[in-house]
Amino acid sequence: MRKLLFIIITALFFPAFEKVQTFDVFAETGNEIDIIEISSPTNSNQNDWYSNQSAIFSWKSPVEITGVSIEFNDNPSTTPDFISEGIFYSKTYEHIGSGIWYFHLRLESKSGWSNVFHFKIQIDRKTPDDFEIEINNDEDSTSPKPKLYFEAKDDLSGTSHYRIEIDKKEVSLVTPEEINPFIMPLRSFGLHKVAITAIDKAGNEKRSFIDVNIDSIAPPEILIKPGIYNTGEEVLYIGGKAIPNSIIVIYFKKEENLIKTWETISDAKGSWSLYTDELFSGGVYMIYVTAEDSRGAVSRSSEEYKIEVSLNGFAVGSLLINYKSLILILTLLILIFSFVTICVYHKMKIERKNILRETREARLSLKNTFKDLRHKLEKKIEYFDSKPGLNAKEKQIRDSIFVILKNSEKIVEKEIKDIENEIN
Repeated sequence: MRKLLFIIITALFFPAFEKVQTFDVFAETGNEIDIIEISSPTNSNQNDWYSNQSAIFSWKSPVEITGVSIEFNDNPSTTPDFISEGIFYSKTYEHIGSGIWYFHLRLESKSGWSNVFHFKIQIDRKTPDDFEIEINNDEDSTSPKPKLYFEAKDDLSGTSHYRIEIDKKEVSLVTPEEINPFIMPLRSFGLHKVAITAIDKAGNEKRSFIDVNIDSIAPPEILIKPGIYNTGEEVLYIGGKAIPNSIIVIYFKKEENLIKTWETISDAKGSWSLYTDELFSGGVYMIYVTAEDSRGAVSRSSEEYKIEVSLNGFAVGSLLINYKSLILILTLLILIFSFVTICVYHKMKIERKNILRETREARLSLKNTFKDLRHKLEKKIEYFDSKPGLNAKEKQIRDSIFVILKNSEKIVEKEIKDIENEIN
């Protein structure tokens, strides 16, 4: 009868028994078999490592229990005795040291004692060993991607990964297989603070620090530059020497404000140059350059040089009209007006009255036009340097232009009077 009962219980609970085994809870064969589920809310996975020093175990049984016998030690094959410690469904252990431990459980029911079941936990409360960080750049202190060598030992759970921070910013998480060397991401010259944290499989951490100094590559030189740049009249030319085949960045600033940057490339001998005819407002500018080699290493800035920009004209949108061009335009206008006047003179022989009226209107229009032109030119000249009023140079320019206008007005006025005398 007892054997028959054993067969029935085995047939009914065999699927559940298989499920328990998938959780790596293992049992030793006893006189009777009950299906027992053991779990741990503090150490749920038997193959993982934990840093907690207390552990809770709980269990379930498909039949009513009448007694519990337990053991907890580092022996995986311990068998609890057949002496009941009472009826309870969980057990807590405190102050557990590092290592691999086993919880052993046997339950008693009306039909007798169950098999022995075991639950493994892995505890690691020790941090990884101290470790050092070394730099090896093959004696190249200008490398923008320094190589770091380090390794933290952890004899119990083993090192899981490393957290790497550069200049107080987390850069990456790497596994032990991704180090030696660990190549730092691209960095500019200067001092960089590196912190590496080794984390073991239980989550314990050990930190190490190192300062990484990256030297600047040789900064470029500015050998050719103008002292004064007459924008709108000439080409701005700048040149110098640098590391061969490097990217040269030219900076153009005014009163600490960056106005413009250009890029060019030095040739195989290190020579570089820049040509531009761009327009800039008048004032004092500073110019300096940096270099970047094929590795991405960037140099310090070169020495700064002063360039005085002279604006000889006024801008209309993106078009700059200088004073020489203005005089040519005025001369052309005078020639056109003179040509028109001559045409009017010939036409007046046919339409004397109409021409006389038109001539008078032309004289009035001429006076208003020259008056308006003088006023506008004076205003334009006044704001060449973005300041109200005229300085000495601007007055000289104004007076020279006004002399031309006055002489032009006299010539045209004389032509009109001659035409009127002919008509009358």
